[in-house]
Amino acid sequence: MDAPKAVNAGLQRRQRTLLENVLLVCLLLAILHALVMLSLGLFQPLLDQHFFRQTQTALTTYWLMQGGPIFAYETPVVGYPWAIPHEFPVYQIIVALLAATGLPLDAAGRIVAFGFFIGSLWPLRMLFRILRLDEAAFLFVATLFVLAPIYVFWSRTFMIETCALFFSLCWLALLARYLSRPAIFDLAGAMLTGCIGILAKGTTFPAFAVLGSLLIIKEGHAAWKTGFTAERVRVALLAGIAVIVPIGVGGAWSAYADAVRAHNAFAALLTTEILPNWIFGTWSQRFEIELWRVVAYGRALDMFGYAKFPAVVVIFASLIRQEYTYPALGALLAYLVPFAVFPMLHTVHNYYQVANAIFLIAAVGLALAALAKAGRPVFAFTIFALIAVSQVVYFHRAFAPYIRANYSNEQRLRIAMIAKAGTQPTEALIVIGDEWASTLPYYAQRKSFAIANLTPPAFLKQVLADPQKYLGDRTFGGIVHCPKTGPADAERQDIVAGFVANRKMLGEFGDCKFLDRKQGG
Repeated sequence: MDAPKAVNAGLQRRQRTLLENVLLVCLLLAILHALVMLSLGLFQPLLDQHFFRQTQTALTTYWLMQGGPIFAYETPVVGYPWAIPHEFPVYQIIVALLAATGLPLDAAGRIVAFGFFIGSLWPLRMLFRILRLDEAAFLFVATLFVLAPIYVFWSRTFMIETCALFFSLCWLALLARYLSRPAIFDLAGAMLTGCIGILAKGTTFPAFAVLGSLLIIKEGHAAWKTGFTAERVRVALLAGIAVIVPIGVGGAWSAYADAVRAHNAFAALLTTEILPNWIFGTWSQRFEIELWRVVAYGRALDMFGYAKFPAVVVIFASLIRQEYTYPALGALLAYLVPFAVFPMLHTVHNYYQVANAIFLIAAVGLALAALAKAGRPVFAFTIFALIAVSQVVYFHRAFAPYIRANYSNEQRLRIAMIAKAGTQPTEALIVIGDEWASTLPYYAQRKSFAIANLTPPAFLKQVLADPQKYLGDRTFGGIVHCPKTGPADAERQDIVAGFVANRKMLGEFGDCKFLDRKQGG
């Protein structure tokens, strides 16, 4: 190598080293920022965004800790029988074990979710090394991932999202390692983590399954070009089984959960057979511009803050170097797949993108790494810094207010405390006016029938005519009634009014009242 080329190569090495060191510091600062956000709201009640889902998960965990069953686990919010399983309680079991040490349950749930969030950096790093992507690529992606508002916020909630993300990432990394250097331990690990991931939350796994399948196809294409051998065919077949087994396990659990829910009069309405349009959306919805413009692109705001446009545009830079092109395109495909498979769920719930936001972030990070390796490290870092600062600013404007809020006088929390003080642990509640949310049953620590506002009138009459019939092994202990948020139509309002009439008020807070179980009492 002549002197000018040697000097240039040395300069490039020093630039890469400097870039990696600076990015490592940025990653550590990003982790520190996320830790501070966790600590600020660690002991808050679960009353920020999507408290409906947070307290439902917490309610399941609470009753697991009381000795309830694991498979037909109890979420006692829609009457007896109390089991209405959805996902397998992987996350809930882990939280229950941590809370058993004496840590408050709300805090334990937040800590476990956060642990899975930061823990996801381990399989992510493993995957990048297996795919022979350089250190700068990992650091770009990892830092943008840890700074992403959607992850900083939802990782400190009582939610299953990051648990499913962690195990699905482990599955993908172990599958990739098995394909690169076949070892039975990696194959077994992929099958195990894949099963845990899909059981933790079935809607998280499909995007990972697509990427895993692409890795297998890539291996098959390489074998076709260089010649098939018995060993290569065996590896590809076993890798395919590592994709199929988790999907089969997830399907079997879904069928079991449906069968259990069918025993509960209200939960029978929540089976995958009855609600396909809610779970999978409609065919027409998949082709609506709103899904792709407002949700798929619009939710990028929660990933990149105010810099979502430059972040998405910079993905094209991955075309500069081929070693980044295919991983970036694969990541972009994995980001889009869940919107096509579950359009309704992703439209309604802004936390669902925890499952796939990482892929869009990866595509951006890989593009930045391509720019840096193409001799533009300063430009790449400038774009990275713009996105990173934008992420932090957006988080503190859009999400941080939920963390700083004081929920001590929140109506649901206070009326739940009144109901708890006014009943025995062996008694159950009827809740009217809070849909079938788990918030009141969770903080009251009482099994309940929280009646949804759109409950069919005939069924509503039936329940209110004999509440004890729907409370099973628990004695009817009282009623929480919140009329302002109750049924909006006259027919249901009349049914409820007849039920609550002539009952002694035992306590009230805001619009909600805690009423005696006896009429005329």
